[in-house]
Amino acid sequence: MSLINLIPDEIIAVNILLGGSWIVFFLLARICTYLNLTPHKNTLLSIARIAFVFILISPVLTALIPNSDSLEIMPVLNYQPVAVSNWIDFSTPTPTYEIVVKEKSETYFQYFNYQNATIAFILLLFILKVSWTIKSITNLSNIIQQGHQWKKNGRLRIILSDSIQIPFSTRVFGKSDIIIPTKLLFNLTDLKIILKHEGRHHRNGDTTWMLFLELVKLIFFYNPFFFYIQGLGINLK
Repeated sequence: MSLINLIPDEIIAVNILLGGSWIVFFLLARICTYLNLTPHKNTLLSIARIAFVFILISPVLTALIPNSDSLEIMPVLNYQPVAVSNWIDFSTPTPTYEIVVKEKSETYFQYFNYQNATIAFILLLFILKVSWTIKSITNLSNIIQQGHQWKKNGRLRIILSDSIQIPFSTRVFGKSDIIIPTKLLFNLTDLKIILKHEGRHHRNGDTTWMLFLELVKLIFFYNPFFFYIQGLGINLK
């Protein structure tokens, strides 16, 4: 049994579309470089996000299209009986043929299934990725629980933490958090700049998008278009 049969056709189709999109964006970037054009990164990120989401939901859209099998026109073939005895002489003996099969030397590579090996390797990476994601969520949860809530405005919380050195924003567990090092309380100028910057990420939906990417990464972590769109977000920051 081939391991590829365990993968739904929709996932294979989405991977092919994502790979094709990566080629298109790669060629467009080369054309822009050749023509000395510098498109705004916000525009590229928006287009890439739309293409990414559209490709992910394309199996659902395809399923909604009505099936046209009922409109298929089947050809009608008319067969006319032919008297075989009129053109075959049964008195002539039928020649016999002997088929000789030459056995080839058996090697290990004849039994090695490269397709199964590739799928097994991807499944192994998938298990490792899930484990790493669970570990990251656990570490993030520990940072939030061990931190001190400094201020709160609706769903937005500002949390002070002694275990981090770089501030960051996150949106998990149904809440929007800005986690900053405690030492920043002694530098009000930098604190205001950081809070304004991190708050902009929440207003622009960047944290929601990153959460979505982390979930999608579990399945499409090996696709080049995923790395491309993730790189656009990192460079924009």
